Amino acid sequence: MLSVFVLGLSVLLSSCAKQPPSPTKLSGFTMGTSYHVTIVDPLIDSVAVDLQAQIDARLDNLNQQMSTYVNDSELSVFNQSPINTWVAISPEFFHVLLMSMELGWLSNGAFDITIGPLVELWGFGKSTTDDQVPAQSAIDQRLKQLGFSNIELNISTIKALKK
Repeated sequence: MLSVFVLGLSVLLSSCAKQPPSPTKLSGFTMGTSYHVTIVDPLIDSVAVDLQAQIDARLDNLNQQMSTYVNDSELSVFNQSPINTWVAISPEFFHVLLMSMELGWLSNGAFDITIGPLVELWGFGKSTTDDQVPAQSAIDQRLKQLGFSNIELNISTIKALKK
């Protein structure tokens, strides 16, 4: 008799259990791709619109700092600046550059943030190519432009020593 009571009580209590909250899904497009965020929290529905706006604003800010596709981004402004000219940068961009240069040092140059000229030459950047392998002379010329050691970095500025 006790087992029937326990079984009945179990069924009754399990049928009263709260259903898990349905997930809130946020998504958007930036930097040539898309992002998707799924949050399972019953309280998030009330702030989802604000959270979406915060995510979009943060990604827009990062894009404005470090995109090679935004002509007036901090990175683009630096890439277009004359040699030996200090360019102001944001703290976030400084941190990314500092970490990138550290990876360059730790990898003995295998990781090199100045790879842009070769990326463009091979057609993986903004420029388009006719799917041809570049001439060795062009590759050699671009290789002379590379080297993370050709960048000087201060807490809020950066300059190229050669391009």
